[in-house]
Amino acid sequence: MAILTAVRAVICVTCGGGGRMECGFLKPDGKKCVAQTISNDVFCFAHSRLPEIIEKRLAAKILGGKNGRKKMLEPIESEVIVENPKDVVILLTQTINDVRMNRINTTQANCIGFLCNAMINALDNRQKVKSEGKKLTFEELAKRLEPNRKLPA
Repeated sequence: MAILTAVRAVICVTCGGGGRMECGFLKPDGKKCVAQTISNDVFCFAHSRLPEIIEKRLAAKILGGKNGRKKMLEPIESEVIVENPKDVVILLTQTINDVRMNRINTTQANCIGFLCNAMINALDNRQKVKSEGKKLTFEELAKRLEPNRKLPA
């Protein structure tokens, strides 16, 4: 009984009284792993030597590798043609529906939204140039699009 009490006292000192101990693994630099132990082990999930935990860890690595891959969109037969603001609205509407139906992810949708915004700005600038009745050089157009940006020499 005295040994059990002494073990409980040691456990409470190493875990701070919270009931769980820190992992007993020592890193190559001599520092101790600070993760909490898993049930019925002196190591955390990453360092456990129990066969069932090793299997679970391997399964988690495989699953993580599969989930980490970026999914590409299925190729679409036709290209999107955007010539006016109405076309941009149609593309954005389709993108919203694709996100809602889980056909594309939000990262892809954000990219499309960003490009639509750039297209609206380009269309707006094209309209301004047409209304002024003159052709702009590349440098003049770039200055209109980004007035604070310095062009390469």
